[in-house]
Amino acid sequence: MREEIHVFLKKVENKYGAMTDIYDTPCRLTPDLCKEHGISGNYLTMITAKGAKLVLGTKYLNGKWRRYTIDFKKPRAARP
Repeated sequence: MREEIHVFLKKVENKYGAMTDIYDTPCRLTPDLCKEHGISGNYLTMITAKGAKLVLGTKYLNGKWRRYTIDFKKPRAARP
């Protein structure tokens, strides 16, 4: 799972610029968001040099932990 997440983050960086910030948020600080998406524990937020924002967690689905994108915003210049 860890390697899969690293590969995914690298793909985002390759497309939207290098990571400029990444931080971890515990679900106890945002219980409504976590409940809405069915996640527990913590989730990551990554910002890239071009301004993309990825909010990523993990979710247990079909007997397996999987990467789960909570939110993704393209950089302002890449939006239609």
